[in-house]
Amino acid sequence: MKAFLSSPAALVASVRERRRKLGPDLSADERAEDEALVRLLALAERAHTEPSGKYDALRAHLDDIGVAGQSATRVVVFAERVATLEWLQGKLCKDLGMIKDQVVVLHGGLSDVEQQDVVESFKLESSQIRVLVTGDVASEGVNLHLQCHHLVHYDIPWSLIRIQQRNGRVDRYGQRHRPRITTLLLDPDVDGSLGDLRVLTRLMEREHEAHLALGDSASLMGQHDVKREEEQIRRVLAEQESFDEVVRQVKDIGTGDDFDDLFAAIVNAPDDAPVATVDDEPSGVYPSDLDFLRDTLDEVLLTPGRPWPDGVAWQEDRAYQVADLEPSPDLRRRLEVLPQTYLRERRVAERLRLATTTRRGEQAMAAARAEDGITWPEAHYLAPLHPVLEWAADRALAKLGRNQVFAVRGSVDEVAVLMHGMLTNRRGQVVASSFLTLRFVGQGPAGLALPEPHPSLRRALMSVGLERTPVNTGAVTGLDDLQAYVAPAVDQGHTFLSSLVETSAQDVQARVDAWFERVSQWEVDAAREAQRLEIRDRTELVRREREVAESLLPDQRLVRPLLVVVPSFLGGQP
Repeated sequence: MKAFLSSPAALVASVRERRRKLGPDLSADERAEDEALVRLLALAERAHTEPSGKYDALRAHLDDIGVAGQSATRVVVFAERVATLEWLQGKLCKDLGMIKDQVVVLHGGLSDVEQQDVVESFKLESSQIRVLVTGDVASEGVNLHLQCHHLVHYDIPWSLIRIQQRNGRVDRYGQRHRPRITTLLLDPDVDGSLGDLRVLTRLMEREHEAHLALGDSASLMGQHDVKREEEQIRRVLAEQESFDEVVRQVKDIGTGDDFDDLFAAIVNAPDDAPVATVDDEPSGVYPSDLDFLRDTLDEVLLTPGRPWPDGVAWQEDRAYQVADLEPSPDLRRRLEVLPQTYLRERRVAERLRLATTTRRGEQAMAAARAEDGITWPEAHYLAPLHPVLEWAADRALAKLGRNQVFAVRGSVDEVAVLMHGMLTNRRGQVVASSFLTLRFVGQGPAGLALPEPHPSLRRALMSVGLERTPVNTGAVTGLDDLQAYVAPAVDQGHTFLSSLVETSAQDVQARVDAWFERVSQWEVDAAREAQRLEIRDRTELVRREREVAESLLPDQRLVRPLLVVVPSFLGGQP
């Protein structure tokens, strides 16, 4: 049926393949089937030479959006059969006056290298491709939005998941135009010829409603698997099940008791908690990532501007807003996580260029899209998670020995210990974080320790007079005496910070407990219908989700001393 709905070319190819599989030695039933296939082949071949209303609708749409050989407009056309893709390429080249380099086919039969070459070319402003005719090999994990915002479903998938995956190729973050997604809907004039083909129209309508209301359409069918969704729609087309039983309406999501309903109810539950205000003040110590990188290189390398091993040939052009360095051997290993095409095209292992502002990064991206044969920018934006920053941070931490804490002078009247407290879950992920200073008032380490929490590290440093760049007046002396402050500070800090993170711990615990309660009820209900295949599949999904939920439970409270701050008149010369 799919081949018939796709194109006469696809039907011809499918019939010929089926006859080939039957072979020469046929049983009576197989001879009857082969005779029917011969008649069907003759009809398909005749249809192949006649006009196609579906193709004519595509051609009119391409004219409407301005697709032409000399136009900048591009379009992605999705179809399901390779024979249809190749037939469309030939027809469009002829009717649009284009060459094959302008109407390109992409499908799973191509090698990985060939597929990647097509995708990378389509991203470039200089690419010749105007129409990308593709199968579902491009429906997931492929970015096609950089130079294109038009998409056409020539064939309608029998799966909500697949529809959503296709649309996401152009409707995604970074798209500069409003996506225009078009579906060629069949409107048969003979009822019941192949089931009710209007089912596919209703499927597209439901997907669109779910996308607008929920942001995701998979919960409408609850199968969470493309093949199972396709089988359900096949049964609807064969009139073995009703459409409304297989594909729920958006308004019904959250009213039942299966996993999708439970999840929707949790997500959409009213939250009476007060809305938190956002503090736009930087939370880090440095004004920018570049300032941190610059200072760190000065600290961990003898001469950053010299080649390795003394430095990394660091050069900075502040007017052009870029910085260059030659990666050290250990940094080159970290950079291997970046896309291999980027490493190869820009020879990053030899010279890494960083864009130090978002504006410069955007300019580099725009220039790369316009450059012939190049898909990656000349300068890689220095974002907070860039591998070079992680490398620099680890290099700086390596300078501090195990069980060591920095001692510095600050604007304090008594010794203070700056600490960082964290609540982590069973995965080791941070659930809550807080900074704290403890000031020891009188009687040294045995004296009264006054705690003061801070919303960020920057605020904590400001509280001890380290908000500006201090002048190093020499080494702090009396380190053995200062060591005695660390243990009592950690003990008292642990007690104080535990009370601060307890609210966060209780909130996480309550959310997970609520999920467990709903799942436990679902498991009781599901046990009554354990023989149904979909219930058995969903039970396994719930089991995995339970493991994930348990891993999110609060687990450990950690307190780490960061600084011992002494008054400027102690610990050496002021």
